[in-house]
Amino acid sequence: MKYLFKIFNLVFISLLTFLLLTVAGCSKKAESTSTGNPLVSFSVTGSAQSATVAMKLKNIWQFVVLSILTTANAFPPPNSLVDAVNNNILLNQMWISIGEIEFKMEEADSGSEVPEVKNDFTGPYTIDLFDATPVSLQSGTVSTSALRRIKVQLIRTSSLPAGAPAELLNNSVVLSGTVNGNTFSFVTEEETTFEVSGPNAVNLSENASVLLQINSANLIKRIDLSAITTSMIISDSNKVSATNPCPLIDASANDLFTCFRKGLESESKLGKDDNGNFEFEDGEDSVD
Repeated sequence: MKYLFKIFNLVFISLLTFLLLTVAGCSKKAESTSTGNPLVSFSVTGSAQSATVAMKLKNIWQFVVLSILTTANAFPPPNSLVDAVNNNILLNQMWISIGEIEFKMEEADSGSEVPEVKNDFTGPYTIDLFDATPVSLQSGTVSTSALRRIKVQLIRTSSLPAGAPAELLNNSVVLSGTVNGNTFSFVTEEETTFEVSGPNAVNLSENASVLLQINSANLIKRIDLSAITTSMIISDSNKVSATNPCPLIDASANDLFTCFRKGLESESKLGKDDNGNFEFEDGEDSVD
């Protein structure tokens, strides 16, 4: 029995050493291939999680266990959420249509920024943010190897993809759900620029995976939806007046439309998805 235990330990240590060397080798390769115009893949997802990172891997044993036991992430929201004043919320669908994407090295436009001759990625892309099996939108070279900001041009949907709600037609964003049993939708026909930024530079190595994650749970938690007392559509022409509905998003806002539109940017996270699971985890760089 003692010899069997020694053999088991030897085999386990050998496998563990091989795993560590493989991981270290991959990391070193990724770092050494950085270029001025790196090739990256880009994804946009929703998330029911808070904007904090996922579980931190404290030691190699936890890494081994999680490698064996973890399954693919599911991105649809949980069965129940609450808003800023604990109204019960259920989200059904969340879609966004994107025309152009630009990667920026500066956290904010200093005033000297001019329209790009060439955008990094050009759509259109129509994205189901609650898709349980997300995929990368596109791979290609980008104009900067240090990322602090992304500019996303919203675009109206001219034709509906499979599974998309009818409300998405001729709109660029749709979010639908219920508040205390009352159905609601937020829609906008805006074709404005959607920006997410932060002070930290995310270095883009060759073949990096860049993720823009719109945190729907955070968005809902920061808006008081008490003004929704019957079924309604919140839109550019029906902004739904409310008193101080989202001070953590925009203290000057006096309608729900402004809360949702600005909250899409303030409650999003941008960075690298090193392991390609479409979810931010500890150790994966982000701009904030």
